[in-house]
Amino acid sequence: AATSTAIHVSRRKLKVPPSVSAEQVEALRTTHLNRRHIPKVMFSSAIAKPVPEVGFDGRIGIWRVAQPYEAKRTSKNYTKGEVYDKDCNMDAKIYRKMMLQHVFPAIRRKMNFADLVTVQQDNASPHTGQNSIAILNRQGKTSRTSSVMIQIERQESSSP
Repeated sequence: AATSTAIHVSRRKLKVPPSVSAEQVEALRTTHLNRRHIPKVMFSSAIAKPVPEVGFDGRIGIWRVAQPYEAKRTSKNYTKGEVYDKDCNMDAKIYRKMMLQHVFPAIRRKMNFADLVTVQQDNASPHTGQNSIAILNRQGKTSRTSSVMIQIERQESSSP
């Protein structure tokens, strides 16, 4: 039986409160000196409708929008040459990289029961710029390890 499922991909800036656990602070590597100046971190997330019959809870994943950065000099946070993630602005190149390296593998791993997965995204310029949709659709059709085909669709605007 062929099954088709829709997924929504979104990006949001979230405030990281000072009450996060030590593991989360270590994972984010953010430091703030004042409780009134809480840093904002951008995340990209993917969710779908739960399918309890196959044990799927609807959560695909959430990923921080960051790029690897090498420390140029030693500081209290990093030693010289240490590579860490640094927050960055989302553009078409970073969006495609995140989709291909994080979202597509997570979809194929968690939704192996579906034959076709439709990823719905808004019409933000990083999502549609530099021919991103055509590139992602071409990559979504092919996989050496999974039979799940991924298709990208633009969300219609809700303007009157």
